[in-house]
Formats: sequence, C-alpha cells, structure tokens
Amino acid sequence: METPNGPVIRMYSAKVYQEHKYFPVTKLVAKAVRVLEALTEPVRNEENQSLLTFPTLGGGEVNYWSSGKVNEFAEYVGVPDNEGTPWQFSEHQFRRFFAMMFFYKFESGDLATLSWHLRHTDFEMTAKYITDKDFRRAFEEIKAERIVSFAQSAANERTEALCGNMQKELGDFFSSFDAVSESRAEKMIGKVEEIGYILNFVPDGACFGQTPTLLERSKCLMDDAVQKSSACRGSCIGCPNLLGFETGISAEDVGLVLDPASSPMLKAFADRQEAHNV
Repeated sequence: METPNGPVIRMYSAKVYQEHKYFPVTKLVAKAVRVLEALTEPVRNEENQSLLTFPTLGGGEVNYWSSGKVNEFAEYVGVPDNEGTPWQFSEHQFRRFFAMMFFYKFESGDLATLSWHLRHTDFEMTAKYITDKDFRRAFEEIKAERIVSFAQSAANERTEALCGNMQKELGDFFSSFDAVSESRAEKMIGKVEEIGYILNFVPDGACFGQTPTLLERSKCLMDDAVQKSSACRGSCIGCPNLLGFETGISAEDVGLVLDPASSPMLKAFADRQEAHNV
C-alpha cells in the first residue's frame, strides 16, 4: 500500500503482538510483492492469501514454504548446514538476517529503530540479534570476496559490462599479485581489508566512495560525507569512485515472467499438455 511516506506492507506479527501490523518497506520490496500478487492471483482466495502458493503447470497448486520446496534451492546450489545435511530455512533466520543487515550494513542503523521494526518490547531482545561476531566476520568476508571478483573481471578484460575509473584501479590491484596459487585469493581478501575498501551499491553500479583513502575524490562529497542515499540513475556517472556495470535486468521485463505465453519453453509444455489431453 502506498502512503505519503512511502510503501508499507501489512503482515502478521507472530513474534510478540500476534496480530497484523503495518511495516515500511523499500520500493524494491513493493515491486516484488506486486509481482508475487500477480503470479499467485489465480489461486488466491478469501481462505488463502499466501503469496507463496503458486499454480503449477499441470493445473494444480503448491505452497513453496509449507511444502519445503524453498529448501530445494539450497540443496540445488550445494549449500548444506553445519552438520552437512540439507539446509532448512526458517522464519527466524530471515528475521535475524534482516537485523544484522540493518544494523551493520547501513551507517544510520540504530538499535531503537531496529527494535521497532522487529516489534520487540525491549532493547535487550534486539541486542541478542546483533551480537553474533561470527556473522559480522562472515559479512565482511563476503564483501571482500565480491570486491576481489570485480577486480578479477577487470584484470581479465571481461569488461563488456564494467566501466568507470574503478575498473582500471581494481584491475591493477588484481594484477599486482603473483600468478594463481592456492593462497592468492586469501592474500587478496586480506589486502582488501587492509586497504579498507568499502563497497556499496547505487543505481549506476558499485560505489567505493566511502573508502577512507578515496573519499576526497567522490563526486557527491558534501560536508566530508558521500551522499549515497541521494544517488539515482545517472547521478554517479563520471565519478572516479564508481565501478559502473549493466545489470541486464529491466523492470519492463517483469511482464515476461507473468505471461507464460512469452516463454517458448512454457508454450511448448502447454502445447504438449493440450495434445495429451485431447
């Protein structure tokens, strides 16, 4: 639902209040919900308003959460749990991940606001969500690995989707290490952390403007701070701290997801089903 202050979503707060509450969401989440609403419209009714129940190609329906099918994704990509058994998603994991991302990813995240989002009755409950040192370390390692991945793409001249001043800098960074070895990746990740690269994503690509050694040359620098929250499509073009890239994803392509007739594979399946039923 749209409001003067942005989109909100009405969800059941099962943790504390056990009633429906309104939560503010980003525009991206609002778009995702609209896509899910369109995909599930054929099978939703007064008794079942789940956005995770989808019509099947065979004419039935399946709930991807209650049936456990959502866990098949982790099994497909080969991500087991700590015991080596297939990963099982739970609602608690998503709440905890949101808490960690909100508090550590964004410099403006604070405990009071996070506690309100989680609908906790006291700050102590919220504090338990954000004191996991292993998670923080893993989060920093993932960011470092992403930067190394960008650097490798730039150095190998796989640059049809990369552009900007940071493309050359990251390429030079990657090339400064010895030939491929088992420890090369670890050394590069360690160097990324030593340099203090800070990676954020903006509409035009990857922004390195908050990196202390690169801050001064940021195009949007104002009062010793980059104006990342004000970034919009095209505003960062030409900034020395931008690694520009094309996502290849267009909002206009969402219609292809909603219309099976737009997919040759789905159309062929439908034709076979129709021929089988004759």
